[in-house]
Amino acid sequence: DKANITGVTGVTLNNKVYDGTTNASFNTSTANLAGMVTGDNLSLTGGSASFASKNVGLAINVSVSNLTLGGADAGNYNVVSGVSSFNGTANITPATISGVTGITAANKLYDGTTNATLNTSAAGFTGKVGSDVLNVSSATGAFATAAPGTGKVVNVSNISLGGADASNYVLANTT
Repeated sequence: DKANITGVTGVTLNNKVYDGTTNASFNTSTANLAGMVTGDNLSLTGGSASFASKNVGLAINVSVSNLTLGGADAGNYNVVSGVSSFNGTANITPATISGVTGITAANKLYDGTTNATLNTSAAGFTGKVGSDVLNVSSATGAFATAAPGTGKVVNVSNISLGGADASNYVLANTT
């Protein structure tokens, strides 16, 4: 009769940077197989894993399923029901928005200040994943000088992200 593999420990669930999916990965190279005869060549292969949520968070539930036995001695073993699947946790960390483009400043009449009114409705985000919803929730604009002129430089600072998916991102630079 074939020997039974009755449990699996030592499979590592990998953390990831937010990518808009629930795809998860794992490492079985350090797996311990309960019931394996010492010296046999046996490993875990295949399988798939998924996070319970696509969103950034700590200790998110991960389900691993469809693991199979591999190695030269796999034919000598049965896998007891429930061993080919398990649950654990891993983290998803925020993706980085490396640049914000498309912010414009409105013209204004001289008023002695450098205050600039910004239009952020056409903002674009370098590093945004797929159809995620991001916008600029706030930003500060300042003309380089208060003097009248054309083609003046406007410095944008204190940019903060808004939108339904903002919590999945960090800004590399807020200016």
